[in-house]
Amino acid sequence: MNCRFVTRTHCLTAHPRDIKRGDWEDVGWRFLPCLFNALVDFVDIELAGFHCICDDEASKKYKYPWWNQWYFNWRSEEAGMEYIAWKKTLTESYKQQADVAKEIEILYKWWKYERPQRPDPYEEDTDIRFKLEKAYEEEDEEMMIRLIKVRESLWT
Repeated sequence: MNCRFVTRTHCLTAHPRDIKRGDWEDVGWRFLPCLFNALVDFVDIELAGFHCICDDEASKKYKYPWWNQWYFNWRSEEAGMEYIAWKKTLTESYKQQADVAKEIEILYKWWKYERPQRPDPYEEDTDIRFKLEKAYEEEDEEMMIRLIKVRESLWT
């Protein structure tokens, strides 16, 4: 039942921590959280599930539910990151896949852990606030471009 009617596979959505229910955000702002929330879902749901389907030990370790192969709503950051860690070790003819795995890990960790820790620019003086906002916009844009560059590799 992994379809547009049950799991909404046809749309990109922002997590409520990024855009609160009832809040309005212009489309230019919605791109960032929607794209990066899709990346987080890719790692925590798709890669985690793929890892557990392909590895019996991982399936037992993470208590992967048998029914998930149809519904895709089980998530495990640990299983997804373990799969990425394995993929980063690939060599020779699989070096490109290893490089992409490294980039996915960087983007994932930036969105989930580094970006939320940025100081609030509105707690600073006006001059500093404008500099921080500009720096944040530039960093957000750079990371979004990096995500777009690896988008063709986001499949299981």
